[in-house]
Amino acid sequence: MYAQKEKSYIWDVIITCVVLGGCGLILIPMWKREKAEMMETDLHSGLGLIRAQLPLYNKQHDNRWPGENIANQMTELTSLEGFTWSELLEGDERPPSYPFGPYFNGAFPANPYDEKNSVTIVDVMPGEPTDDGGWIYCPTTGEFRANLTGLDSWGNRLFDF
Repeated sequence: MYAQKEKSYIWDVIITCVVLGGCGLILIPMWKREKAEMMETDLHSGLGLIRAQLPLYNKQHDNRWPGENIANQMTELTSLEGFTWSELLEGDERPPSYPFGPYFNGAFPANPYDEKNSVTIVDVMPGEPTDDGGWIYCPTTGEFRANLTGLDSWGNRLFDF
């Protein structure tokens, strides 16, 4: 009788393992796909946020795009010429010669794929991303992209978002 209970117990364990393994084979790929789609949504949101602020900067700064110092120019007070106010200010008073910005509170937004908020500056937007990660920006045209290789879940290049 003891041997029969032991055999029954072993079969119960085997069946439980097969069922849990089957569930894992179904659920893990779904979780990975949802995580990838969430990252793509975050990337679209981040790019949309940055790209929405660039034309405002351009308009307020006499048709000038942010320059090579884009992260500071978008997160600090700036003058018409694009110089930043980096000193600590008392209260909320804006100095009269630095009336614009900040366009982002706190740090410049990070790329959700690599968590870098660094911006690679280029004279002409290349056809392929560099290996630096973060963002890539062309100050002569105001073009701003994610500096990423790879494809989204639909097969589109992340660099082309």
